Amino acid sequence: MNRLLIFMMALSCAGFSAANAEQYWIAYEGNDFPENVGWDRHWGVHVPPGDPNSTPDRSIEDGVFVLDTTSDIWLYDYYEIDRAIDPELGETFVAEWRVAVDELLVYWDTTLVIARDDPPGDVTLRFGVDSVLVYTEDIEFQIGAGYHDFRFESQDMREFDLFLDGSHLHHGLFESESLLQSFVAFGNGAAGASALSRWDHVRFGVIPEPKAWAVAVLSAALFVIHGRCARGRLPQKGVRQCQFNALQQSAFFSVSRPPRMRN
Repeated sequence: MNRLLIFMMALSCAGFSAANAEQYWIAYEGNDFPENVGWDRHWGVHVPPGDPNSTPDRSIEDGVFVLDTTSDIWLYDYYEIDRAIDPELGETFVAEWRVAVDELLVYWDTTLVIARDDPPGDVTLRFGVDSVLVYTEDIEFQIGAGYHDFRFESQDMREFDLFLDGSHLHHGLFESESLLQSFVAFGNGAAGASALSRWDHVRFGVIPEPKAWAVAVLSAALFVIHGRCARGRLPQKGVRQCQFNALQQSAFFSVSRPPRMRN
């Protein structure tokens, strides 16, 4: 095996190992109550002034978790997973969820929170019938009623990108002062407000970012190839052909050619 191939394979393995340090993926698919599949449930009534006998109305309808707290604006019901969520170098934290808010009393109640603990910080998103509020930045977007697919991405848990129905919606910052814990939570959690929300799914985890290390491997390989070919003191055209031939011979980068047609 030539030294170029060994060098590229070593770099690719190093990048793959770094990007696999703390990968995980947690998926709630709405076909059971969240507390039955690993989420901690927190519910109750802010008393006073709420009625201590108030209870949320919950159901599973065609694989969708329906959460109704409209019987009392002081009623809350939300679900949380506490765990370290920070990505390593070369990884990205991703959260995906599909939600619709059918009814809203007073103001935004349906909420999703992503919080880190080192350093402390969080992003709180609140959903209305036809809007989403980046609560930690006080920025509101009108998005229309009905179900919407959201995606949240962050590589450093300090800045993030929010996507709506496949299109980029907002680039924002984590709040720098927060609870000293790391978690993801969703539900109807605001005091003095209530909602009827429908959650199709909530998923989150850390995934590898292959582009980062693949680009590094390719750049390093081209650097080695260029040096090897240039040392042959070839004309510029000859150097380029030498580089192309070297890449062709590598098992990491293959170039296929269509067969020649015979008359």
